[in-house]
Amino acid sequence: MQSDTSNQLLDNADGASPSLGKRETWCRRWCCRRRRPRVTQICDPKDEADACSFYSANSKSCSEAGGLHIDVDNNGVADPLQMLSSEDRKCLDDAWSLCFTGKQDDAWMAIQNYLAGVNETVKQAIQDDPRFARLAYQRSLLQRMDECVQVSEDFNQEQLSEAGYMDCSTPGKAKCFVACDGTTSPGSTTTTVILGLDSADSPVDADIPRGLMYRVPRSVSSGLDGLLLSPLTFTAEVGLWPEWLPLVNESNIIKDFGNMENITHLKAGAWGLRVDYILYSFFRSCLDADPPFVEGVIASPPAEATTFLGVSIPAKIPGSIRVSKPFTRFRVYPRSWTESRWVSIGQDISPLPAPLWIVKKIWTFVGARIALRGVAGFQQFLNSSESMTPQMEAIVMGQQTHLRQIFLQMQQMFGVAPYDLDVGAQCEV
Repeated sequence: MQSDTSNQLLDNADGASPSLGKRETWCRRWCCRRRRPRVTQICDPKDEADACSFYSANSKSCSEAGGLHIDVDNNGVADPLQMLSSEDRKCLDDAWSLCFTGKQDDAWMAIQNYLAGVNETVKQAIQDDPRFARLAYQRSLLQRMDECVQVSEDFNQEQLSEAGYMDCSTPGKAKCFVACDGTTSPGSTTTTVILGLDSADSPVDADIPRGLMYRVPRSVSSGLDGLLLSPLTFTAEVGLWPEWLPLVNESNIIKDFGNMENITHLKAGAWGLRVDYILYSFFRSCLDADPPFVEGVIASPPAEATTFLGVSIPAKIPGSIRVSKPFTRFRVYPRSWTESRWVSIGQDISPLPAPLWIVKKIWTFVGARIALRGVAGFQQFLNSSESMTPQMEAIVMGQQTHLRQIFLQMQQMFGVAPYDLDVGAQCEV
């Protein structure tokens, strides 16, 4: 079977369906019939052609000359997913789309329920879909993070100190707590970092925009109107970390799956030390949770892996330390159009033991600068948005599906934005 069988799940053609067994009512329980979000006076209707489902970048049209096009493999065998009825294909599309709203567990349950009612050929085709392996990994990663460190808007300083965390905070800028463990992996050090800051406490210039959403009226290179920009996605996008994150020097996207899901090679260093990471990342918009939040989730492949989720991993760089990141999550709790709480929890595994004083120096340095660097980096990003490079524009275009949905939900939560969304306009609050 062709490796791009997954590309056919998102099509909307009608066709005959083989006998698939009794269909349960899970479709109505788990799968809402989603429509593409439209943002009035923000996105031109012609821009809605880009991906509306979880992995839209992989979708292909199966309609040719008004008829049903059925893909075949090299042996001339028809793709079983192309034989599904339009109703069954819609149910699968809705199941995958649950990941888009951060409901990985619901998506997994919906797909498992679907698999229970289909024949072995269809079941194998779905399990061979590259999205299936990625969804399984996302679920396991989220569960592992929750079991290791619970994330919340606020954290107790006394409890963290009692648990062995060093206080690397900078008053008035950020709270930062770090713990090192040299026992989890022989010859290595596992560093766990918990960092939090409140946008209301950030010491930024009054002229710098504090809003959580902006737009570029026109993108010069693409000619599209209404591209949305936000610090919510700016900070979560690993490919943009060199623009603002202290000590990060370079990023190269190895594989872009679409909708802010990618594998990136990141390089960082300072004081003569060079490190690099291989990072898989995806974005979750959970504004219907209590409390509402959005987050970027990041993790490294296994240390000795040469491939990960079907993608080849670059070899180690001579003279650089390949650091493994079991997980990191950048979570933002929006409180209004201009105020928010930011929390980051992550782990790194370095193959070399690090003295505690060096670890504390590094994270005190990062914690003291992360807010200012983030705000200044996003401001520069806004200023250059109307003449962005093709690579930067590709990253921004990949954020639009998430940003449009976030924009609509923030309107429901907070009403109309109290400032002009156009880049360059002064904030009125």
